[in-house]
Amino acid sequence: MLTYRQLLILSYIASMTDGIQLKYLMNVLQTSEKTVKNEIKGLNQLLSLEEQITYDSKKGYSLNHISSQTQQLIEQSFQLNQEEYVDKDRTNQILMILLFERDYISMENLANHLFLSKSMLSRHLDKSWRLRKYIEVSSIKGLRIPWSELQKRNFLAKYFFLNTSTLPLLEDCFDLNRVMDQLYSIVQELFIKHDYYVSGLAFTTFYNFLLITIVRNQQQFLFDENILPIPVSKLMLEIYDAVQKDLGFTLSESDLWSCQRKLNELNVIDTEKKLLSHNVLEQQLILFCQKISDEFGLEIKMNAHQKKQFLLHMHKLKIRQENDIDVANFEKRTINNSYPLTAQIIRDYFLPIFQLDIHESEIAYIIPYFASFLEPSKETKNVLYISDSTPSLIHDSIQKLEAITQDRQISWKVFPQYYYQARKEELQVNTLMVVTTEVPVIVNNPQALLVSKMLMSQDIDLVKLYLDGCLRREDQMQLLEDERKYVLPTIQVQQKVNLLDVLQNEYLGNYQTYDLVLEGEIGYFAAFTEKSQIQIYEFAHPVLYKDHHLKKVIVANYCIQDNKLNRFYQVVRKLLTTD
Repeated sequence: MLTYRQLLILSYIASMTDGIQLKYLMNVLQTSEKTVKNEIKGLNQLLSLEEQITYDSKKGYSLNHISSQTQQLIEQSFQLNQEEYVDKDRTNQILMILLFERDYISMENLANHLFLSKSMLSRHLDKSWRLRKYIEVSSIKGLRIPWSELQKRNFLAKYFFLNTSTLPLLEDCFDLNRVMDQLYSIVQELFIKHDYYVSGLAFTTFYNFLLITIVRNQQQFLFDENILPIPVSKLMLEIYDAVQKDLGFTLSESDLWSCQRKLNELNVIDTEKKLLSHNVLEQQLILFCQKISDEFGLEIKMNAHQKKQFLLHMHKLKIRQENDIDVANFEKRTINNSYPLTAQIIRDYFLPIFQLDIHESEIAYIIPYFASFLEPSKETKNVLYISDSTPSLIHDSIQKLEAITQDRQISWKVFPQYYYQARKEELQVNTLMVVTTEVPVIVNNPQALLVSKMLMSQDIDLVKLYLDGCLRREDQMQLLEDERKYVLPTIQVQQKVNLLDVLQNEYLGNYQTYDLVLEGEIGYFAAFTEKSQIQIYEFAHPVLYKDHHLKKVIVANYCIQDNKLNRFYQVVRKLLTTD
């Protein structure tokens, strides 16, 4: 059977006879480039050779033929995934209908829009955490999204054009495809003309906001709040003029100021406010680094370039926060899987010090700035080289051995035979392996590896092979020991339950705001507590949590006083990356 995501990808590609671009699939599925490519690779493994999805740099992905067997597979998969498919599509439809309503809409009218019964609509509202989060419900007036016009535009700029089922809401506006193409060309041309280089994601964010501004204006959704005037750049004025001249749309001063604010979020201009903000942020960074050093013994030492990039990122984030918006992050699951310790430190230490209350996507963007300083690395392993050879040959051999282990945490220790034999027990504590050129060493230590005094290629290959084996054995033994120490017996939950009820006895702090849902429908919750332990829950009936059906939940609690930070998070990372 096809997964829900594979079903969507195959349906989109099959319906586009002229091909479909990777960027479009990423946007419509709200996922990363890597995920789309992996899903298409998986689809091609399921399809016959005559039905392979092909890629062309100009056309994108295309599919020339679908057999009757594959069509049957699509229909069967759709039936199995129908509830999830309909639920996701319906959630977006509800949000968009409400965002294009001027006031409250009754449950009855909304149900009629969706061709649903009121009871079915009510069940869907109860089940979707996203709808419960956004929608205000009045028993007398009905439903609405209680946001300002600016909040609605920010939300639509991020989500609206990611779902094609909502496009009918604009059909009577104007020729949308023509406007989208011309507006893209205008923004692209003027960004290049003014040397205003930003990331691709930042460019798309501004383009979407400008497009939404035009759309909302044409439908008479005007600002209901005061938009404060700000200095308008020459670039924004030229975009403003081009929209009026080439597209025929007139924007108000409030539209101009709101678009300029969005532009400022992409590439912050040099102002006194920026300098003041940088001074505050720099002091907060110093405080954070000192706190982490005191609590964990971890040193964060950014160079000048790293600090400059971080402070610029934080200044932009502050501006986004002031405007109550966040930036989409399709890599957040991968980041959270890869850097569990940093993610937890950012949530529990960084956010309070920087006085931030931000979305998970924004947290994930901050994590990589600190991961190289905070994430556990494997401990350095000692390898003994025992030889009575001449200093020049020993030097040559060590140079060759260090070359093959330079990407590993290996420290080569050199001793003459007499010294090793006299203090063997002491030297072999915390030693990974012994390499020697002396036969008597082998007699007394059968696990030592004998090599030539003048290292040849076959000796080096033998050392690499033996070293790999020792490392694997050491890592496995260490992980098994740490798993026995930290991982509690898995709790099998057989009955249908609410996840919040399961977690109520766990000491997790603000887990509902900063929890992580990982690939493979795994929930990960973490906190710093008084005892280091990891509890795993497996559910016979997957539990619904934030639109995800979780089959497993991992709760990781770490005690700072344990002084086993490195080893604890090696276990956590293994649990997150192997399931």
